[in-house]
Amino acid sequence: MGSLFFREKNIMKYFIIFMFIFHIGAALYADEVVLTASAETAPKWVAGTDDWTMATNKKTVTVYFKSGGTGDTLEKAKMIAESEAIAKLAKHIKSIVHYEFVISLNLTDGGFEPYIISTMSAVSKNIDTSGKKKADMYWELVQDAKSKKKYYTCYYLYSIDYKTLKKSMIAAWTKELDSMDPEIKKKAKEILKKLKDEK
Repeated sequence: MGSLFFREKNIMKYFIIFMFIFHIGAALYADEVVLTASAETAPKWVAGTDDWTMATNKKTVTVYFKSGGTGDTLEKAKMIAESEAIAKLAKHIKSIVHYEFVISLNLTDGGFEPYIISTMSAVSKNIDTSGKKKADMYWELVQDAKSKKKYYTCYYLYSIDYKTLKKSMIAAWTKELDSMDPEIKKKAKEILKKLKDEK
């Protein structure tokens, strides 16, 4: 009985030592170390896998999206994160434009693809992104474990009212109507009407 107790006690001791070494080793061999941050723990949205989310409050639909940037100063990291937000919003609009064209034209042979790509680029350039708002921000001062180089990483969570987003899309489409291929123009007008009529 005493022998069994002694053996279990030793096993527990070695297990604790192993876990201690494991955690120390993980810390030593981590790719990067956070030296300081804007909050004790990173908000859930920073580590979340969803770049885009939607929330409905009564009759208001809000679209949320995140962006990030890295720089040798916090100001540079913020600037890069803000630039990425604009690019991300434009890319999102382009994907919506492409989807709407594919559905409305019922594409099977890709014949209209060059016109679609051209229209996507033109429309996204006209998108007014001023309706987006910063909902939250988190930053870290990080040190690379190997090179010891320090840099800042900044994350922004943006929100934009869906009606505002839709209004920007409609305005961008309208500006490009006259320069479109006749068939594309016809479909673009149908998509515009669909957006305007959407509740």
